[in-house]
Amino acid sequence: TDEVVRKAFDPYFTTRPTSGGTGLGLSPAYRIIKTLLGGEIEISSAPKLGAQFIITLHACGQPQEQTS
Repeated sequence: TDEVVRKAFDPYFTTRPTSGGTGLGLSPAYRIIKTLLGGEIEISSAPKLGAQFIITLHACGQPQEQTS
């Protein structure tokens, strides 16, 4: 749902409160990708199909030319 997508990166958010999980998985991932790596993370979700995460990170340095 849209609400789940909006809250997915919130600390302690979980869609399965009885499974014993803490809901911490996506919050630290978001923080690392955005803050430490300067990247972007997007989420889309479809009922009964699951979620898709797109992570974009900036390349470091210049690509090296191949030598034969």
